Amino acid sequence: MRIPVFVIILLVALLSLTFPTFLPGATFIVTKTTDDNGPCSVADCALREAILAANALPGADTVAISPGTYALTLAGPGEDLGLSGDLDIRDDLEVSGDPLDPPTIVGDGLDRVLHINSSAVGLSALTLTGGGGNGPGGGIFAFAS
Repeated sequence: MRIPVFVIILLVALLSLTFPTFLPGATFIVTKTTDDNGPCSVADCALREAILAANALPGADTVAISPGTYALTLAGPGEDLGLSGDLDIRDDLEVSGDPLDPPTIVGDGLDRVLHINSSAVGLSALTLTGGGGNGPGGGIFAFAS
């Protein structure tokens, strides 16, 4: 028995809805050392903006950081959306610096530097300093729910 073409097309369409295609994650390249929480664009992207953009996308993404010092200057410890204080990583993410000249991320001393709430986060070629605060973690607090 031959299956009509329209039935095959319908089955493929239904399967594609059931098993979505997984696209490779986005790569965000940090282009400035200032601490901002606006949109991340190709020509204007702070470290915090890159992490916020990666958090907004499903699946694993990458943030690439050039050599330099990245001071976290937006005061406001205690919130968990990454808009101020520490950098809140809420989705799978790879954060990497230049292994020959690792960037330095400097906390404001009022909060930790990184707050990780994801099960798959990779950090490479980075220096973290200046973390603090009253809660757990100084440089990094990791908690995967």
